Amino acid sequence: MGCCALGAQAQIGGTGVYSILKMPSNARTSAWGGYCPAYIKADVSFMNNNPALLGNAALNTVTSNFNTQFPGVWSGNGGYATKYKNIGYFGATVAFINYGSMKAYDAGGNAEGEVAANETVLSLGYAKPYNKNIQYGASAKMVYSILAGYVSSAMAFDIGATYTQDDSILSAGLVMKNAGFMVQHYRDGEREPLPFQVELGVNFKPRHMPFRFNLVAHNLQKFDL
Repeated sequence: MGCCALGAQAQIGGTGVYSILKMPSNARTSAWGGYCPAYIKADVSFMNNNPALLGNAALNTVTSNFNTQFPGVWSGNGGYATKYKNIGYFGATVAFINYGSMKAYDAGGNAEGEVAANETVLSLGYAKPYNKNIQYGASAKMVYSILAGYVSSAMAFDIGATYTQDDSILSAGLVMKNAGFMVQHYRDGEREPLPFQVELGVNFKPRHMPFRFNLVAHNLQKFDL
């Protein structure tokens, strides 16, 4: 008589640290499922999708986004982009998620007042055209997290590239996101991997149609989805 056991996992979400690194940075990205590495006519917040998206569309502009995830849970971001001579485009964004305050109790169930939980990330990005069709970019992120008295910080890095047709109807993007490491782990914990991800996307607008299509393959770093 034989016996066989098989383990399966239906989804890969819900694990890892720093949820703020995985949150969509604006409404358009949310509408496209949370992934958008190839939309070139973008504001500066799109550099969080792919640093190579910094360009003329975001030049000398300020952007801000605010959202409520659940009652009492707020998130948002703001950013600015500019260009310096022929060196390239530069952008900076700061994003946060505030989980609000909650009541704390010790192991015996005794009240210990209220604690707060929030995460913040500062991103600095750079992009430069390689030629009239191809542009590359990179960004560095500093992450700070407070979860009910447990504090941690990390450094993360993105690198990406975009390709645009001469008529700008079709664009493609490849990005490697959130490669990095914990600088300080949570108390009584250990260093955990960041939510590293590889995305490949195509963004297309038919010439005579009021639609834009966004096709993205994500989690390409994980072959056994």
